[in-house]
Amino acid sequence: MSSYSDALSHELKSTTLDKSFVRAKDPELNKDEGTSNGNEDEFTPIDVDVNLVKNFLGSFSSQEGLPGPASNLLGLMGLQLPQDHKDK
Repeated sequence: MSSYSDALSHELKSTTLDKSFVRAKDPELNKDEGTSNGNEDEFTPIDVDVNLVKNFLGSFSSQEGLPGPASNLLGLMGLQLPQDHKDK
């Protein structure tokens, strides 16, 4: 499992996927513990909740009021978001 994880991490480093996530801002991670080797972003945890909400709202917005996965999931949870009424 470890070798698979290392291979996957190595392959994803050459993409921009890593830069698309919002990182957690944990004050404990900003302490210099003497183990820094220039790969601070590699060990900064991802804020899963913020990324989930950001992607969910982006999906809902791209549906433009039409039925789709985001609105269907919200409906199953008993939630209904107002439509985005931007001037185009």
